[in-house]
Amino acid sequence: MPVVLTKRISEDEILAIWEITESYEEFEERLHRTPWIDNGQEGTIHPIKRLEYLACRFATEHLTEAINIPFHGVYKDFHGKPHPKGDEFFLSWSHAYPYAVSCIHLKKPVGIDIERPREQLVRASRKYVNDEELSLVEGNNLDQLCLIWAAKEAIFKMNGRSGLSLKDDITIESIENTKKKVLSKANINGSIKKISLDFFQMKENWVVYTR
Repeated sequence: MPVVLTKRISEDEILAIWEITESYEEFEERLHRTPWIDNGQEGTIHPIKRLEYLACRFATEHLTEAINIPFHGVYKDFHGKPHPKGDEFFLSWSHAYPYAVSCIHLKKPVGIDIERPREQLVRASRKYVNDEELSLVEGNNLDQLCLIWAAKEAIFKMNGRSGLSLKDDITIESIENTKKKVLSKANINGSIKKISLDFFQMKENWVVYTR
C-alpha cells in the first residue's frame, strides 16, 4: 500500500498522502469490480483523474482503519464534494499526480489541498490574489502564491458549495512560515468567518488543510 504519509493532526482530524504507482486495473482489482465512486459517471472521467480519485478513495479507507471507524464507500454530491456513505465523518480530497490526499475530520467540515508551485500561478494570480494579499507576495514568489492558492482551495472545499469567489470572498491575512500556519477570513453566506489552516511541504508540493 503506497501510503507515504499518515499525519494525525488532532484527536478529531487525520490525513494521508498516497503516491500512485498502480494502474487502473490494479485499483479495480482491489475494489473487486465494484463501482469506485457512486455518481454513475466513472466511465466519462479522464484516466489520470480516475487514478487520482481511486487513490483518494483508498487513502480514505486507510484513514478509517487507522482510527478504527467504519468505511462503507464514498459518494459525491451535486457540487462534487466527496462524502462517506453514512456520513459518519467529514471528508476532503485533493490530488496532484502522482499524489492523492485525503483528510478526515470527525466533528466539522474540513478542506485540504495539495499544489505544486508552477508558473501558471503567476499568470492566474489576478484571478485569486486580492489587494489585501499583495503584501504577502514578494514579487512573483511561487511558493507564496502556491500557499495562497492552496489555502483558498482548502477553504473552498471546506465550504463545499459553488459560488464562493477565491478572490473576493476569501482573504489570506497572514502566512506564518515558522509555525506553518495560515490565518484567513472568508465571507460565507454573508457572514465573515475566521479560518485557521496549517501547511507542510511534501517534496515539491505544498499541502494546506483547515483546522
